Amino acid sequence: MENHMALVPPALHHGAVIGSAGEGRFSTATRADFAESAAVVLSTESHAERTYELAGD
Repeated sequence: MENHMALVPPALHHGAVIGSAGEGRFSTATRADFAESAAVVLSTESHAERTYELAGD
């Protein structure tokens, strides 16, 4: 999410979000979301030997 905050002023100025997603959509998460996910996975045994892909732009 933090990476997209720089898009706000130009989007307000031009009335559009300009980027490589075209007409598509993108999802995002904050650093806090990733940190919370990592903390849960690293602190509980039920996630042992499992792989999770957490990604952002």
